Amino acid sequence: MRAWFLSVLVLISLTASAFAEEWDSFKEFVYKPGKVALKLPGRPEVEKKTVDTATGKRTITIVSSKGPGMNEQFLLMYFDGTVKGDRADVFDDMEKSFVSAGSTVQSRKDTKMLGYPTRALRVAAGPQIAELRIIIAPRRTYVILGAVDARGAHLFPFTAYFNSLRLTK
Repeated sequence: MRAWFLSVLVLISLTASAFAEEWDSFKEFVYKPGKVALKLPGRPEVEKKTVDTATGKRTITIVSSKGPGMNEQFLLMYFDGTVKGDRADVFDDMEKSFVSAGSTVQSRKDTKMLGYPTRALRVAAGPQIAELRIIIAPRRTYVILGAVDARGAHLFPFTAYFNSLRLTK
């Protein structure tokens, strides 16, 4: 029993060490047209999409990057324009668009980030755990998502990842 316990402790410390090294490999990506910066792994890709919404067409900018591990994905999405309606309804609608069938919301909390109303979510989806923040600023809405393998999700520094977001000029 003692050897088993020590083996588990060694495995946990190795996994934590791997995530710490992985986090150190994240570099700040400054996207000047969006006036935003976020620490991301690898080479982020930028994509713009026009989508139909209840309030008309919106252009969404998506900055995405795959992590070094399997099942790791990181992204920043934003769209311009004022969000109309009750804030709770807006959060609920956006949450529905990110929580797909077969996934489970593990936690939900309304808070503030960068001084703006924010909904924090933790979602289990197959082999991944995703944490995301939906931030409603006066003229722009941001969504930041980090998805990692569920087996090590409790060790990934999600707080540091989300706190690396900054708005630039």
